[in-house]
Amino acid sequence: LFSFGPEQTLVTSDLDLLQQFIDAGSQLSGTQPPTGDALIVLKASQALVQGGLNPGGMSGAGPFDSSLLENIDQLGGVVSESAAGLSVYAKVFARDDATASYVHNILQGLVSLKALDAGSDPAFNTLISLLSITSDGPEVTLDLTIPPELAADLVDEL
Repeated sequence: LFSFGPEQTLVTSDLDLLQQFIDAGSQLSGTQPPTGDALIVLKASQALVQGGLNPGGMSGAGPFDSSLLENIDQLGGVVSESAAGLSVYAKVFARDDATASYVHNILQGLVSLKALDAGSDPAFNTLISLLSITSDGPEVTLDLTIPPELAADLVDEL
């Protein structure tokens, strides 16, 4: 089941949670992820793409069977347009601080490996310098705003 609000989208198999979302004007408040069987709801005023996943509920689900995924409650991401350019925002809600630290280190490691592979590509090096990966308790956040001129350079290189 899903419902689209003016700035939020909820995807859930929990009919009661969906009804609460609709009754609240298609708007969930607070910074904690929804409880129950629901995907994370992200807010973006000019969302181009947004999505979420509740991997904790996928335990033993074929190729997604992972001890790391079992320790992540929710994750979500949004790509949106902003005055500063194209914004990419993702958040992971881990079950504990240790798992969040592992996720943070994995993301930093992947970015570092790609940076080594990119060599001296100035557009990609600028992109990496704009990327922020932070961890605060059980939450890991990836935040990136790509200025229009850099986005054009990156598209030209494709």
